[in-house]
Amino acid sequence: MNLDEESLKGVVALMDYISELQSIVNEQNREIIHLKSLNKTEEKHAAERAFIGLYRKLEEKVEVYENLLHSIQASRVAFNSERVRLLLSLIDNWSYAHRQGNGEKSEKEIQEAVHAAFNKIKETVGG
Repeated sequence: MNLDEESLKGVVALMDYISELQSIVNEQNREIIHLKSLNKTEEKHAAERAFIGLYRKLEEKVEVYENLLHSIQASRVAFNSERVRLLLSLIDNWSYAHRQGNGEKSEKEIQEAVHAAFNKIKETVGG
C-alpha cells in the first residue's frame, strides 16, 4: 500500500511529536523527583501537583500515539487497508489542526481543534 505525500507528512509529524512528548515527559519526571527532594511548603506542594498533572497528561498522549502507531502496523500486517486509511485520515486531521494558525482562528479555537482531533484518535485506538 502506497501512502500519499500528505499522509507521510502526517505520520512523520506524529512521530516527531511523540519523540518531543517523550522528552518532555522525561524532563518533567526529573523535575518531580527534584521537587520531592525539597522541603515541603504549600507553594512547593502546588508546584508538584501542577507538574504531576502535566506529566500525566503527557504520559496519556504518548500512550495514545504509541497505540496509534501499533494500530497502523497491525493493520498493515493484516492487510486491512481500510483501517490504515482511517488511521492515516485521523493523523491528517490531527496534523491539520496544528497548522490552522493562519490568523483566522484564535489560539483557543486551534487548541479545541487539536484536542478534538486527539480525542478522535484516542476513541479509535484507545489509551
